[in-house]
Amino acid sequence: MNPKVSIIILNWNGLKDTTECLESLKKVTYPNYEVIAMDNGSQGSDVQVLQEKFGDYIHLIQNDKNYGFPEGCNIGMRYALIRGADCILLLSNDTVVDSEFLTEMVKVAEADSSIGITRSKIYYYYELNRIQAVGRKINWWLGDIETYGEEEDGGQYNM
Repeated sequence: MNPKVSIIILNWNGLKDTTECLESLKKVTYPNYEVIAMDNGSQGSDVQVLQEKFGDYIHLIQNDKNYGFPEGCNIGMRYALIRGADCILLLSNDTVVDSEFLTEMVKVAEADSSIGITRSKIYYYYELNRIQAVGRKINWWLGDIETYGEEEDGGQYNM
């Protein structure tokens, strides 16, 4: 099965990063996904440029103001659910993805019905073999967040 994945990207005055992110998403091999680009009240021509350059590839929602990250994403998630999304991926606009990342994430999620959230390895932009993060563990009692990664990639987190 290929569940429908809605990828939500929030843009706020980040046209250069958002453009690079969208260009990388165009190379994704997973067959059933859509991209919802949320503009969170950017100044300048971000909306116009995104519409002109990616209008046939993205669903562009223009917020009337900057709602912040949480509400900006919530607006996108509500839209995705109305459109029939099976899965939602929140993706930072300063991300460049591997063409196989979504296929692998869906494969992991479908392998075990108890999995509710997946995350990929995140590499540093200028150090392609250095992991920035692979996940986090939250201690709800203390409010501590432990990040895994911050090391050279030797395959230690491969599934």
